[in-house]
Amino acid sequence: MNLRTRPLSTLRAPTLSVGATLALCTAVLLWLYWPVNDWRTLPLTYQGDGLWSLFVIKTVLQTGWYASNPQLGAPFGANFLDFAKPEVLHLAFIRFAGAFTQDIALVHNLFYALGFHLVALSALAVLRRGFDLSWPLAVAGALLFTFLPFHFFRLEHLFLSSYYVVPIAAWLVLKVASEHPPFFEAGHPGTGRWKVWVACAVLASTSIYYVFFGLCLILATGALEALRRRVWQPLGSATLICALLSGLVMANLAPSLLHRYAQGRNPEVAVRPMQEVDVYALRPLQMMLPSFQHRSPTLSTWTRKYEAGTPFVNENRSAALGLLGSAGLLLMLLALLAGHRIMQSLPAFGTAARTSAVALLLSIAGGGGSLIALALSPQFRALNRISVVIAFFAIAALLLLLQRAAQSAPSRFRRSGLAVLAALLLVVGLWDQLPSSVRPPSRWIAARYNSDRAFVQRIERQLPVGSRILQLPYIAFPEAPPLHREGPYSHLRGFLHGERLRWSYGGMNGRTADLWHRALAEKALPERVRIAAASGFNGIWLDRRAMPDGGARMEAELQAIGLDRGFLSADKSLAFYPLHATGTEAVSLQLPPLLAQGFYPWEHNSHGRWAWTHGDAQLVFSLPHPGPRRLRVTLGLRTLVPRTVSAIVQGHTVASIRLLPGRPQPLVFEHTASSAQITVQLRTDVPARPPGGGDRRPLAMSLASFDITEVE
Repeated sequence: MNLRTRPLSTLRAPTLSVGATLALCTAVLLWLYWPVNDWRTLPLTYQGDGLWSLFVIKTVLQTGWYASNPQLGAPFGANFLDFAKPEVLHLAFIRFAGAFTQDIALVHNLFYALGFHLVALSALAVLRRGFDLSWPLAVAGALLFTFLPFHFFRLEHLFLSSYYVVPIAAWLVLKVASEHPPFFEAGHPGTGRWKVWVACAVLASTSIYYVFFGLCLILATGALEALRRRVWQPLGSATLICALLSGLVMANLAPSLLHRYAQGRNPEVAVRPMQEVDVYALRPLQMMLPSFQHRSPTLSTWTRKYEAGTPFVNENRSAALGLLGSAGLLLMLLALLAGHRIMQSLPAFGTAARTSAVALLLSIAGGGGSLIALALSPQFRALNRISVVIAFFAIAALLLLLQRAAQSAPSRFRRSGLAVLAALLLVVGLWDQLPSSVRPPSRWIAARYNSDRAFVQRIERQLPVGSRILQLPYIAFPEAPPLHREGPYSHLRGFLHGERLRWSYGGMNGRTADLWHRALAEKALPERVRIAAASGFNGIWLDRRAMPDGGARMEAELQAIGLDRGFLSADKSLAFYPLHATGTEAVSLQLPPLLAQGFYPWEHNSHGRWAWTHGDAQLVFSLPHPGPRRLRVTLGLRTLVPRTVSAIVQGHTVASIRLLPGRPQPLVFEHTASSAQITVQLRTDVPARPPGGGDRRPLAMSLASFDITEVE
């Protein structure tokens, strides 16, 4: 029976349930963010990673996609493919919204608000069809899952806040654990049903973290079901689904992978140290404790007391499941440990319990995630984000048990009883889960947002179209830590409000646009200003909050070399200095090399800087002006023990030197460069060893100096 032949009476319950879910979701949002007039022109967040989200939105609206932007990274332009974003569905929504408005604040807020509705609808469908819950309980569970504390605390991580794919991943887990898993519905390998293909496509095209969690849990479920039932089809199904997901993710990452193949790996972007996997791990007690912004001051005090005496409290504080979610998780774990018969009589409950246990073992400090980081890569460090997956299974499990208990009631009371129970759970759950203060500080946002906009518009009125603005102080992009009183990504504010200017900030860390400004920042301020003017910069943006003295010393130096301050922003945090551009091309600077494989980070003292290797290593030199030319490269190398070091370029040994302990010695070679980069491999014949004196690192050789000159 299809929709054309199905009686209208059978559509009444689904229609009413979907309508009630959307209406209640909208009502709660309006209550939380009223009055909504503020959010038509102001973004819900205007700091930290929220600025990054606004930057992504504006880049997509301006250029059509997230790949590059000529307005950033002046004088070279900016390419963002080193910092991959496979969330093509989210980017597609932004591009679609751009057909109706170019207001980045409005697009941002619509994306965030619609995320609540998408999460609610996705959860409603899976709770009803995947867990076979009654419509009233499915509506209550969908809304409880939608309004988790996680949802509000992830506002600055805009794409993570739209977690509608989590129920889809849970549905795939349930399908793998079923009697007829995907691709084996007929008992033998097949093409699978279209719903599975669509679910995989949606999951692979959103947050990479949710894909990672889905891959781990689907594969674990297939293995557990294969062992438990002594059949191989669940594991085969899980393997095929994971292969399909991986292929779709690779397709979404294709632009970044092609960029990496053409330009080489950039080891300075998205580098995740091993220890961060444990720092950002999930702590089970944080899931069970009330939210630190709970509506009850007494309950929130418990959590704040725990956080005050516990190390590594960070974004993992957003993992609170709420009272009902915590109850569901505890019941699942108890049933799992006790081997209760409910595990067999309610297969969906058993699958939820086993999957939640795997999720906990994967994400806790020193758990499976740490093993994956050690064996493969620590790229997925923030494993606490799996709490939203556990929350969905926990809410579903609790509702399954309550529905099972309600089935013992007389049939004439069962339907009305489930509706009353669902309403009671929803009221209690929302009181417990909704933060005490969720509405963003609109006055603070408006003051800074309007001040920045007026400041940038005033600069644009004074300068020609396409003018270059040097932003001081130098801040790396992306993922630079806060600088003094200024948060991350503060320099993006110029780009967010500008339409006709080019900004120095935004060049990808480790690439030419960033290395050029990094080298420029090492010059004395008068020389820096001279080079900037010779490179076509028409003005200086000075962020006072990003300096220890509020910019007083730098402003005094600028005025001492003859520059007059043009004006200040309304909130006095920004200063603009007009600059007379004397050129239109980037002046050549000695760009620092990119430390690739085999190098430790740069070290420095009052006498200079250096970088040690732990064996063979690789350097990448970026050239501001690519093109065929003969270059002489000089590397100052130092060693702790005698060793021979060879330099290899494009597979050919171009120079060798016998290093002796003591002062750095020069390794010199010439090379004809025909591209924008020179990759130099350094090979040594003696293994690295610890130097002693408390330093346990194995050290081979250190790069103490470098120089590239053009040969006439």
